[in-house]
Parts: sequence; C-alpha cells; structure tokens
Amino acid sequence: MRIALTCATLVASLSIVTPLPALAKAHYHLAAQNRPAKFGPYNPLALTDFGLAAGSLYDTAAATESAYYSAGKFFSQSDFCGAIGDPGETELTGISRDATLTYTVGLCADQYYGYIYNQAANTTTAVQYPGSLVTRPYGVNTSGMVVGEWEAAGTHGFSLVGGTYTSIDAPGGDYTVALGVTDQDAIFGNYYVAPSAEYGFVLSVSGLFATINYPGSTYTLLAGLNSQNLAVGFYGDTTSQYAFAWQNGTFMLAPLPGATSSRATSVNDNGDVAGWYLDASNTQYGFVWNTTTNKVIKVKGPKNSKYTTVNAINNTHAQITGTYVTTVGPIGFIGTCTGTDCF
Repeated sequence: MRIALTCATLVASLSIVTPLPALAKAHYHLAAQNRPAKFGPYNPLALTDFGLAAGSLYDTAAATESAYYSAGKFFSQSDFCGAIGDPGETELTGISRDATLTYTVGLCADQYYGYIYNQAANTTTAVQYPGSLVTRPYGVNTSGMVVGEWEAAGTHGFSLVGGTYTSIDAPGGDYTVALGVTDQDAIFGNYYVAPSAEYGFVLSVSGLFATINYPGSTYTLLAGLNSQNLAVGFYGDTTSQYAFAWQNGTFMLAPLPGATSSRATSVNDNGDVAGWYLDASNTQYGFVWNTTTNKVIKVKGPKNSKYTTVNAINNTHAQITGTYVTTVGPIGFIGTCTGTDCF
C-alpha cells in the first residue's frame, strides 16, 4: 500500500521568532551509567518516561553488537535479532516511551531487515517491507506503530500497523525516510530532492503532509516531534548548522550564546528541546531549551571531558540521556535537573 501525498502538501511558512539569549539558573546532574568492563563504547539513544535509557553497545570480548537498557544502577543486554535468526548482532534504534517499555525496534546488522520486540507478549518479530531489499525500522509508539525506511529501486519511508505496511513517499522527493512517530500517530522524517535539497516533513494522521524548510538554508532536517506538533532539528547554510524548533509554520531558534554550531535532537510534550552545540574553542556542550520561556540550561560533562551530547529527553521529569567523552572514551549518562529554575 502507498500513501498518495501530492494533494495534501503544505509548505512551512516563513515566520521566524527571533530569540533572546537567556540561561536558566539550573544545571543537570549527570549520573554515569554502569556497565560491565568487557563492553566497549556505547551510546544511549532513547529515554523512557520512567528514566530507563536504551541504545546499542559493542561487546569487545564477543565482537558482537547488542541492545541494552540501563537506569544507571543496573545494566541489561538483549539480543533481539538472535530470536529471528541473527544471533549477537542487534542494534536498537527506537523504543516506546511508556512506563512499561512495551515496544522496542532496531536493526539486525548481518541481515537486511529489522525487528520489533513486544515486551508484554515477550515476542520478537521481523520487520521487512514486502519486496524490499533492505528494511530499517527507526521509531515505534506506545500502540506498536513502526516507522522507518525500505529500499528497492529507491528509498522510501514506511509505516507498519497491525501487520499492514504502507509506503510513504514525499511529493517530488527522490528518497524519503520516516524517523519517528508520536503516540498520536503523526509521523516525521526527512526527504531528498536531487541534486542537493533536503527537507524535513511532518505527516499528520489525516494525511496532511507538511514540508519543513528553513528560509535560505541549504538543508533542513528533523530529529523529533511531540504531541503538540512541535518539530525540532537543525538547518544548514554555507558556514554551519543551527538548532531550531518549528510549530505550525513558525520557526524558533535556540538561544545559545557563543554557539558556532548546534543541533536539536529530541523534544518532549512540555516543549523542552534537547541537543548540543559547539563554541569557538570547539568544546561541545549539551543543552535543554524550553520553548515557552525561551530559556536554556547548559549541560556539561565532568572537567576531564570535552564533548557532551544530549540525545533524548523524556516527558515526566525532563530527564535527559546522552554521552560525554573522556580519555577512556564515550560514557553514557542519565541527567536530572537541579536548581531553582528547572523546567
């Protein structure tokens, strides 16, 4: 099944809100995630609403990749692809944010398909678009709707609901990738138009397709979407890239004093945006930006680290997860806000 989108296409308006730099009087306490010593670098990519981080890790001893979950005090390793014929090569790309962590999706590194794991039923099922050469699931919501990309004579987005696959192709696009889906079944992602144009998109439940294109940019890419249709990502020009939020045709720029480059990576339902930025000394910090107050909390790793990245923020306590880099490599963390000005 394919979705016809040409008749319901909207182009984002050119309204832009000029930000005023404002730093909140708060900071995040970063708790390093425990892990067995045998594991090499790992990167938490997602965070549930009860503070469970998830991502992929590389087992140096076994030379295999696996999914993992961590709340900081405990660490669990999961080989979902082993249940469907690809033991030891599991990459986690998305989780549902509900407290019971109902669904997990990811890639099977040695195969051309992905998986969805249903924790309630304790079942793992292959995700493979019919007739595809490669299928990559990237996102899943609390009802089990899966989105991602499939390849066969081009790259297309897809959704999977109740065993039914639907292809998603942006109007005029040469490839389309669906990156995530909200609990309201709104889908977001990016698409490419030859020779060099890249845009974000939001596809509503009603089938309305909105193209997100920052004015004057060379590319605009999305990374997150919340239940209020607030999309976040970054756009680029000839010199750098910049974090933004977009809602119903209006762009907002993250107020990051001293930033030379930035990306927004995640957004929660309270309008808190997470991401990272570089300053003139090439030091990388994470940030959490509240789009209602237009204030920012700077996220810094320990003194011996130089690069801090925030990958995800949850809804319940505005906790964050990401990595900072030290001389021993990347360290995953879960961050909790402290101070009088937390969002």
